Parts: sequence; C-alpha cells; structure tokens
Amino acid sequence: ERTLWRYAELLPVEPPVSDAQFNEGGTPLIRLTQYEQLYEHPHIYVKDERRNPTGSFKDRQAALTVTALQRMGIKEVVLASTGNAAVAYAAYCARAGIKLWLFLTSLVLAEKMREAALYGAEIVKVSGSYDETKVVAAEFAKRRGIQLDRGARGIPGKESMKTLAFETAEQLGLTFDGGGWRCPDWYI
Repeated sequence: ERTLWRYAELLPVEPPVSDAQFNEGGTPLIRLTQYEQLYEHPHIYVKDERRNPTGSFKDRQAALTVTALQRMGIKEVVLASTGNAAVAYAAYCARAGIKLWLFLTSLVLAEKMREAALYGAEIVKVSGSYDETKVVAAEFAKRRGIQLDRGARGIPGKESMKTLAFETAEQLGLTFDGGGWRCPDWYI
C-alpha cells in the first residue's frame, strides 16, 4: 500500500474502509539536481504534495480527522480555514457523508471557495482576520451544538503530519541505504 494508511499502526485512528479513501499520501520525493548545483549541496529533494487528491498536504490532515469524526459517529462539523484545508475537508467530508460548515476569511481565493462548495460544504465568509474567523466559527458551533474541528491543532491533524516524515525517511532510505529508513539533515 502506498498511502499514508500504510503507517496505520503508528496513527491514532484506524484506517477507513477502502471506499472512504482517496489514496492520500504516498507522494513522490523528487531530486532537484539543478538546485544541487546552484546551491552546491549534494542532495536536495522536494516532497511533491500536489499529487494528493486535492493537491495539498492538507489531504493528510483531512483524511485522518474525517476518519476520526466518522468513527465517532459525528454527522456535522465546523471548520475555519484559509483555503487548502477547506478544499481537503470538503472532499473528505463529502465522501464520508458528514455535513461541513466552512468559515473562511474574505481573503480566501474565490476558486478555493467554489471548489469547497462543489463538494457540498456550506460556506460562510467572514470579514476579518483568520483569528477572528476562528472565533466566529467556534461561536457558531457552540450555538448550534455542532462539533468544532481545530484543524492542524487537533490530535488527528497533528498526527497526520508525521506521515510526511515517515514517507520521507522511507524514501531516502530506499535511495541511499537500499531499504532502511534515513532521516534528512534538514527539512524546510
């Protein structure tokens, strides 16, 4: 399996059934030889997260979080976002049958709002900063008795990011050590 769920035993959420997955994770590690020459460094790579289902590393966060919500029987959730998480959560919530209320700052690109809406998310635009948007979303969730998701601050969101590290170490190991894991010297 080449998805982030290959590391299921190290994650706080059991994998979803296969029809609830989008094949998230398993993105390529690409060597940038021109940058190696330019910066006089022998090994420069980029982890190409654009290959995820909605084109962002936020798919990892949405995959784990929405799976956790689904396992808890939650049918409706509120999220404040600045863009990429909105689209990822909209896609995963649609697939899981969870109603999503997205609170977005007015600075979020119109195409991100449209894309999230195409997945069926309810979009609420907030004139204000992201911090103000989070407050409005939290008040809405509390008033309506709806689950508020904290995005990258929630446990599944935080835990999802370690799959990036696992994949990178595994892929570098295949490149240099013939199968073992190898951690990068720097990660930017």
